[in-house]
Amino acid sequence: MDNIDKRRERFLRVSQKRVKKVIDAIESVNALAGNNYKFEKDEIISIFRSLYGALDKSWLSISLKETSNEEKINFLLERDISQYENIKTLDAALYKDLKVKLPNYVTNFIEDRKTEKNNSKEDFQNLDREIDNLKNDLSVIKKQIGTLTLWYRKENDG
Repeated sequence: MDNIDKRRERFLRVSQKRVKKVIDAIESVNALAGNNYKFEKDEIISIFRSLYGALDKSWLSISLKETSNEEKINFLLERDISQYENIKTLDAALYKDLKVKLPNYVTNFIEDRKTEKNNSKEDFQNLDREIDNLKNDLSVIKKQIGTLTLWYRKENDG
């Protein structure tokens, strides 16, 4: 058996074990939905956002460096189709809603994200204005304290 065959056999053996470990770990995350835990919706969203991020980072870094963008896009589309097939099986009502409203959901989501970013920018600008106003107020207060201090000394020393 030459070196390439050994490396191929090793990859198949090791990858199967690692994939099983990851699936087991994901199933342990699913157990968080049990009655033994109290969680907020945004905490669960954060967990799954992290998992999806790790998967995306992984598939983009493993040997896909030699893959064309078209092939990467096809992979993403296949992944999305697989997700929709899972949704169809696990939550038929959600699938039906997605089938009808997905384009609007995507458009609205993108527009909402743009609005959030603009609002965040405006919030920071407003915060900067408020800080400047407070600095001006503080300056006025310091001047008034100085004037009062001089008046007090004059009244009490005189």
